[in-house]
Amino acid sequence: MKTQLNSALILTLALATTSVLAGGVGHMDSVDTDKNGTVSKIEFEQYVGEQYFGKADRNNDGMIDDTEFMANSMGGNLDEFDRDSDGRLTRTEWHTSVFDKFDTNSDRVLDKSEWQRVKSSGIGM
Repeated sequence: MKTQLNSALILTLALATTSVLAGGVGHMDSVDTDKNGTVSKIEFEQYVGEQYFGKADRNNDGMIDDTEFMANSMGGNLDEFDRDSDGRLTRTEWHTSVFDKFDTNSDRVLDKSEWQRVKSSGIGM
């Protein structure tokens, strides 16, 4: 199941490539707005997660339901991301799932080596 979740996150992030590249995200410096050498969860959400969440939330209700989830080819199933099991994916659930995938040392920021993983996933070029 963890492999499915990882695969689903990688697929989801790959789908975000076009919108992120259009926004000019690529080098860590463009995302690290406070210039402290790391990307915080908030910085990540602003420059990566939010762009894709907005595209996936087709009815603009602030949630991704099962229909939207499947329509965006996120892979896996909604239950793997839905932390409160309400059948809908909130922005917080979305951002946390994606951010946590890359925050390998769980320090709540992405350092340069973790940012390299973001880049190699296709969303940080």
